[in-house]
Order: sequence, then C-alpha cells, then structure tokens
Amino acid sequence: MNKNKIIVVIAIIILLGLLAFKKYKTYTKNYLEKERITYIRLEIQAPFSHTALTIVPDGTITYEAEQRGQEKNEKTKTISSQQFGQIEQTILNANLFAMIDSPKKEDDKFDGSTYSIKVKRRLGTLAYGAVEHTVTCYEFSCVEDFLQLKDSIAKLWGEEVMEIGI
Repeated sequence: MNKNKIIVVIAIIILLGLLAFKKYKTYTKNYLEKERITYIRLEIQAPFSHTALTIVPDGTITYEAEQRGQEKNEKTKTISSQQFGQIEQTILNANLFAMIDSPKKEDDKFDGSTYSIKVKRRLGTLAYGAVEHTVTCYEFSCVEDFLQLKDSIAKLWGEEVMEIGI
C-alpha cells in the first residue's frame, strides 16, 4: 500500500511538472517571437544644421542639434512606455525593415535635407537575433511612408526639431 501511494505521488509530480513545463514552453515561445525595438535614431542633415533624436525603450529621448558655427545643443526628455510602444508599432506597421534608401536624384532641388532612420530590434532575449536597419533618403526623393514615420518620431520630442536649410 505504501508503494502504491509513492507511485501515485510520483505520477502527480510528473504530471504537474509536465503541465508547468508546457506553460513555460508556451510563454517562452511567445516571448521569443515578439519583436522588440531597442533603439531608434532619426538624423536630419540639413545644409546648415545636423540634428539627431535617439529613443530607447526606457522612454529616454536624447535631442542633439548642431547649427553650423555654433556649439552642439543636447537635451534629454522622457516619454511614457505607452508612447514608446506606439512608435514601435508605427515603425513595424510602416514596414521600415523593408524600406530601401532613396538618394538624391539629378533633378532634385539642391538645398534639401537628408533624413536617416536607424532602428535596432531583437527577437526576444536572443542577442544573436539582433537586427539593425538604416534607411536614408533625400528630402525630395523620400517615399511618403518614410516621411510620415520621420514626422511621428520627431513629434515625440514635443518641440521643434531644428532643420536649417538655404
């Protein structure tokens, strides 16, 4: 009788262990499949200025602006995790990782700005799953989805983003 109780207890332990492992496996699979953006950087190279906004998942936005002949201006703000999640979703919806560069064309105006968006993402917690993608375009050659994404990123700053042209 004692032997039967031990077998039942062992069977219950094994069953509970399998159930726990299945839940853990499902959780881990879902976690690893979720894309996470770990870095967003918008750079604007205008004829007389260079500006960059860098956003990281903790909500820190760093604004760097340098006007030709003047000192570099650097400020930091914080956005909410909800705002970061929204810009993350906007980037994924815009399919930035499938966009390609749109360089200046011969017939484009000479005094335009060059925009660049760099995004780093990772798959779950796997460091080797990290991907970095940068898209650069000349102001008059940018596709509309890129310009909308650029504006969405700049809007998070909440102030004017310097861009000094001719």
